[in-house]
Amino acid sequence: MKKISDIPKHERPREKLQEKGAEALSDLELMAILVGRGTEGHDVMSVAEHILKTLDASQGKVNMEELRKIEGVGPAKATMIAAALEFSRRRIRPEGLNFPFLPTSCPSYSIMPTENRSIFYAFHSTGQTK
Repeated sequence: MKKISDIPKHERPREKLQEKGAEALSDLELMAILVGRGTEGHDVMSVAEHILKTLDASQGKVNMEELRKIEGVGPAKATMIAAALEFSRRRIRPEGLNFPFLPTSCPSYSIMPTENRSIFYAFHSTGQTK
């Protein structure tokens, strides 16, 4: 794996994020930013890759001890990564978005049977408020 210093400046994760936005980065690049730097014998990209593999293997449910087992991850990095993961879980809720206006703005919502049927709702917003 390449060291950050071996990557051209405009392709480095931090610079790329600043120039193009977070959505332009791969998961590896985002994790490398969270990790910050590597350690002796373990460059940041390799550490980030190992963390991602550990997360994938555990379906995103990794604990501090598992993180600390990764070469190049100590208590500080494990804490920061665990906090970032928990923050993401809290912000992206499994129940999805709440549309409190739906039953009143879409009368068919409450009368459409859902048994043995999949329903797809599409919403279009003009950005205007009433």
